[in-house]
Amino acid sequence: MKDEQLYEELIALAERLDLTVVKGKGDFSGGYCRVLEDCRIVLNSHNLLPTQLRVLARNLLQFDLSSMYLRPAVREFLETVEAAEEQTVQQSEEETLEKDG
Repeated sequence: MKDEQLYEELIALAERLDLTVVKGKGDFSGGYCRVLEDCRIVLNSHNLLPTQLRVLARNLLQFDLSSMYLRPAVREFLETVEAAEEQTVQQSEEETLEKDG
């Protein structure tokens, strides 16, 4: 699936979760936030599309998606991002242990 198609699928998934996706410019990476009763995922429009996709995925993974239908390519992308996040956390923990030990 092309990045543009994946982006549209992730936006649609966010909408199914009652999340608003907004783009802005500035010195931020993006992420989940709440404004009054409105839950949002904010994307930095200066970031390239692959980065925006990862930000969307990381934040969508905070929700229970197990009972939702997702196209196989979308589910595969989310699983890939999740595995990469877990590996990053593990590496950070190992580095912390090395510094402390």
